[in-house]
Amino acid sequence: MNVRVVLICVSFVLLSDLCLGQNVLPPQIRIRQTMDGLSSAGGLSRSDVLYGVDIDQGRVLGDYYLDTKWNPASILMVGSEKIIEGYPVKYDIEGDAIEVMVGKQIKLIKVSQVESMIWYDSITNVPLAFINAKGFSENNVALSGLLEVLVDGDIPLIRKTTIWVKRPNYVPAFDVGSKDTKINKREAFYYAKGKTLFEIRKKKQLIALFGDKGVEMGEFIKVNHLNIKEQRGLSNIFLHYNSLISKESH
Repeated sequence: MNVRVVLICVSFVLLSDLCLGQNVLPPQIRIRQTMDGLSSAGGLSRSDVLYGVDIDQGRVLGDYYLDTKWNPASILMVGSEKIIEGYPVKYDIEGDAIEVMVGKQIKLIKVSQVESMIWYDSITNVPLAFINAKGFSENNVALSGLLEVLVDGDIPLIRKTTIWVKRPNYVPAFDVGSKDTKINKREAFYYAKGKTLFEIRKKKQLIALFGDKGVEMGEFIKVNHLNIKEQRGLSNIFLHYNSLISKESH
């Protein structure tokens, strides 16, 4: 055999061995082997569970705070005239607690210890007023947490915010559903009669509530195009009604 041909053959074999020795993919998962495995009848289908392989647990979307900002507040404690003043706070609805930033530490005050609270929005500086829901009821069910007083007066306007959580409904066997936990907030508006709250649902309900001022209030709502489903509209309605009652009492 020609010596040159022999040398070329030997070089080719050595080059092949060298290439094999420099593979970055492990021998168990070569491209050709993987393609063959995917096309074989014995491969895993989408409905098979891969034991030992962690499934993404999903995200937590949302939060339990009425407002995620730290807002400076004044807090009146139950059973005393003591006021905790000037500290930034957050209201954890689900935990039923006020988080207070003291220096670099966070202290917790249970809502059951709070008589009332006023905080000032750290961006708009608008004050928001809250009272303890203890003693109040809705449909004969006792309430807890904090209630936001939007308008005070003869008939107060109240906002109540509650939490409901949508749990993950992901089904691994069929690869359908959501892996995420979704934290949702629901706002509802009420008027208070004594210690009983009534959810505001229709304009007719308000007209009846305002009694002999009903017709006048109905006209006020119509002329000013006020929406009873929105805070702004309801606040204007109750401010106007309470101002009328206040004028009569003086």
